[in-house]
Amino acid sequence: MISIGERLKRLRASKGWNQKDLAAAMGITQSALSSIESPDPKQFPTMERLFQICNILDYEPWKILIDDPGLVKGFMPDWITQRDLDMLYIINTQLDTETRDHFYHLQKEQLEYLIKLKKTIAVPSTVNEDSTPSGD
Repeated sequence: MISIGERLKRLRASKGWNQKDLAAAMGITQSALSSIESPDPKQFPTMERLFQICNILDYEPWKILIDDPGLVKGFMPDWITQRDLDMLYIINTQLDTETRDHFYHLQKEQLEYLIKLKKTIAVPSTVNEDSTPSGD
């Protein structure tokens, strides 16, 4: 099984980038990039980093994720569901290029907005189910 980190490492090498230059382009240390490229399948880069790397290397992030959906789901963040992976597969196999590119442009804008929003709003990790608003 090939980890996401290993896929990113192979992608970087295939595009002619070395770790030092990609890390500099990302604004991180070479050590941090090395950690992202870990062959450990339990390590997964943040979606923000995944999109950043793919953007720099001019590569579609879905191709990294969809290569083997069964493998990927085992170590994807909890908020990415099987339905999300299935939708990505359909979008990338059944839509024409122009429609697919338009869809990704919109999704990228939404993801960037959500990432910024997440950084500015503290979201509670748990909700107390016993506390419900009173209707009085």
